[in-house]
Amino acid sequence: MCPAIPEEAPVVRVRRAGVHDLPSVVRIERTSFSDPWPSWSLKDEMMRPDSVFLVAELAGEVIGYAGMRFALDEGHVGTVAITEEHRGEGLGEALMLCMLIEAREHKLNTVFLEYRVGNKPAANLYAKLGYKPNRLRRGYYEDNGEDAVEAILQELRSPELQRHLNSLRKSWESRHERHLIWDR
Repeated sequence: MCPAIPEEAPVVRVRRAGVHDLPSVVRIERTSFSDPWPSWSLKDEMMRPDSVFLVAELAGEVIGYAGMRFALDEGHVGTVAITEEHRGEGLGEALMLCMLIEAREHKLNTVFLEYRVGNKPAANLYAKLGYKPNRLRRGYYEDNGEDAVEAILQELRSPELQRHLNSLRKSWESRHERHLIWDR
């Protein structure tokens, strides 16, 4: 059994992004990536009917985001970022757990993404969530020609994977001593 989280514990709120979040998202994007997406592209991702764009807030401040497009029964996570001062606090995991719940609710069965070969924290997070490396995409990143690992999570709607994700969600709060609230 997980220990109880104190009522006064900090709250991480995950919600759908709106245009009013664009300045915060752009700021995080520019400080997180060597080849950041332009603001118009991030805004387009937020507004598309075939996408889900989530932000994470702590004390009312946007500290991270994740975006995914979907078609038929597949989703593609195109971006995930956390402010530098909050990296390593499990916020990427919280966002990805909420994103996978969204994927399931959109009847997706497969979700894939890419990450830089040298990004070990991302590789560890995605493996923990159940993603499997699918293939190497040589020279994928335009800024430096670095290779990408394409990772895939299949059978998202399977009871086995759902139990795994629910277990991760429950243990997240106890490990981080924070409440995770997802405003849908």
